[in-house]
Amino acid sequence: MLTPHTTEAARAQHIAEVTELTHVLLDIVTEQTTHRIALEALIAAFTAVAVTHPCCAQQAAHTARQVAALIETTPAPQGATH
Repeated sequence: MLTPHTTEAARAQHIAEVTELTHVLLDIVTEQTTHRIALEALIAAFTAVAVTHPCCAQQAAHTARQVAALIETTPAPQGATH
């Protein structure tokens, strides 16, 4: 977990690891039959990690609220349907 006292080198390493895993997850997402299945699986995994590791639960809840706010304010393309 990054704190205000985290060194720049540690912060850069953390960002690099997050970016690398993000690319792996996006590769997995593109292999799914629909993006909805992928999204639901990612949310289920996020929830499982947050609930299983209480040390991260509050940060996970905060992040989820931030992501929800971003999604709600991002307009859907015209004609976007499922």
